[in-house]
Amino acid sequence: MADFFLVSGWTDQAGYAYSNGFFLMLVVGFLIVASLSRIFLSFGQLNLILAVAILVCTAASCGPKTTEKEGSRCAFSDPDFMTQFRVCTVVAQYYVDKHEWPSSKSELKHQWREMVDVEKGKTPPEAMESPEFLDQFTILELRKNGQNLVLHYSFKGDKKTIDQRLTLRPGATSDQIIHEASD
Repeated sequence: MADFFLVSGWTDQAGYAYSNGFFLMLVVGFLIVASLSRIFLSFGQLNLILAVAILVCTAASCGPKTTEKEGSRCAFSDPDFMTQFRVCTVVAQYYVDKHEWPSSKSELKHQWREMVDVEKGKTPPEAMESPEFLDQFTILELRKNGQNLVLHYSFKGDKKTIDQRLTLRPGATSDQIIHEASD
């Protein structure tokens, strides 16, 4: 409930955002007070106040995004997120395919090439990933820690350098491995 009222800029519809959660909280509070004060108002005045409040709330809280520089809020359209997601997917898929963790960047490059080759027939050429994907990482360290793998990577993102260290645990699928990863 607090997320609905206090989080600004969240949406479930592409291109629209609830622009002011605090304003929504005030309007809902006003509606509660107005309904409690019904004994002081005639039925017609209360209906008018409620109708205006609902229209104002809708107009002020839902609408097109006001700034173009914010960009899309979908994580899958964020290049930095997708780069991190892809490297984790390559490592996890290596484990699923070979039942052991990769120990070098060259093993990951080989796994990446295999994954790209599998997708060649299914994906249009303009949507294909570059075979040099792993070359953008300034740090790509793989260290086994018991049954787990500590993955440390760094790359220059759109606005900042991303430096992340994750612990990956064995799993039956790459999705399960990624889902159970921890910082």
